[in-house]
Amino acid sequence: MIYGGRPNFFATLVLIAGGLVALSLFRGKRPYEAAALGLIGCAMFLPEKLELDPPLLPPFDKVSIPALGTFAGAMIWARAKLARAGALRGVDLLFVIALCMNVFTVINNGDQVPNAYPMGKPLPLFDIFSQAVRDIPRIFFPFFVGRALLTSRRDLNDFMRIMVMAGVIYSFFAMIELRLSPQLHRWIYGYHQHNFAQTIRSDGYRPMVFMTHGLNASRFMLMTLLAATALYKAKQKVWNVSCGWWVIYLSIILVLWKSTGATLLAAVVVPIMILTGFKNQLRFAVLLAMFVIIYPALRTGGMIPIEDILDWVAENVDPMRAKSLEDRFEQEDALLGKLVQKPLAGWGGDGRYNIFDPITREKQTVDPEWLLVFGKRGLVGLACLWGLYLFPVFLSYLRADQCRKDDAAALAGFAVIIAVVTFDNLLNSTGTLPQYFMAGSLVGAATNLPRQRQAERRAARRERLRAAHEPEPEPEEREPAPAQ
Repeated sequence: MIYGGRPNFFATLVLIAGGLVALSLFRGKRPYEAAALGLIGCAMFLPEKLELDPPLLPPFDKVSIPALGTFAGAMIWARAKLARAGALRGVDLLFVIALCMNVFTVINNGDQVPNAYPMGKPLPLFDIFSQAVRDIPRIFFPFFVGRALLTSRRDLNDFMRIMVMAGVIYSFFAMIELRLSPQLHRWIYGYHQHNFAQTIRSDGYRPMVFMTHGLNASRFMLMTLLAATALYKAKQKVWNVSCGWWVIYLSIILVLWKSTGATLLAAVVVPIMILTGFKNQLRFAVLLAMFVIIYPALRTGGMIPIEDILDWVAENVDPMRAKSLEDRFEQEDALLGKLVQKPLAGWGGDGRYNIFDPITREKQTVDPEWLLVFGKRGLVGLACLWGLYLFPVFLSYLRADQCRKDDAAALAGFAVIIAVVTFDNLLNSTGTLPQYFMAGSLVGAATNLPRQRQAERRAARRERLRAAHEPEPEPEEREPAPAQ
């Protein structure tokens, strides 16, 4: 939904240009660096809620258009890497299963949802095709490109550096909106991307910049802060400045963002990353991932102490934040009763999984990403798509000991970022952040960094053997000095 205005021509032009820019970056950059710059940059600056709707195809937006450009660039300039990675095998099969489940979802939803008209219509068989066309560029292309192109420690360091640079650049736009209110999207693209009232926080504002919501923007800043923390542990610099200073700077920006959830996560995770080694960081990431896996079962079974959590937040954080959290839990309670009616394949799109008011026929807002996926795709779809997020975390834990120590530390920091972002999906939506690209990149890192170390060891061993078998050079015979 578009708020407060209408998209101008420049917004459409920028949306189209996003795909072309993502493609053209491959001409002058190394493949992974080009992919990361294109997808992260487009997520930062392209217009929200705007779609191009070609005939007989689903709409394309700021997620799918840059993904198409990135995949096309990789096919042209990095075809060998894509071929070596091999599409639709290994962890990619989770996507294949989710894609196949669309067939069962459509077949199982041929009825009209009560009280929902004109929404909640029966799903036509054509939706099997349209959902596949939507899922492939939004999910598979970013994940596969990340998995195929991140093949070295330099690629991994490039990702972390790009994230820190992105956070610093975005902070300047955020400071404009902190002072003048979130207006950049309306000034440049002609409309607000979300309800302006939700940007007001006590005596100030929560910036949205060019992202779906202030919560999505604060999550992005949290990711950049964690990347800066990982580079600080590795004693690296960005723009010739120690990353310790960037950790301090981005922490201040995140506090000013007025997003309680992201700030609390940073207060817990940043000290863990600074004070512990890579093994404990990976254990922490695995614990978060395991909690994310069991949370739907715990929530459905009523084993989450909701009242205790709300009381603690109200007493120790802010009563308003407790009320916001209570609204999310109430959304879950209302929806779970409906979602369990079609648990395996879900209700499909077109708002069919929502709760509708019997009088006004307005649908209830759904914030938690896990409920959005569960409602639309069912438990099988949720397990597959979130498996793409969480499998890399477990793989990193298993492969870290096979990497060089500095590589293992970078891998652990990346795994923590993925685990924290997925944990945040339990309460908030993903928005348009390139999370599948990041998850695929972590798979590439956990797969290729051990191979790189093995190759270096083999090369060093061959060098030692060659040196051991080479005959020592005979000493040169010197002519006797002439008699005096």
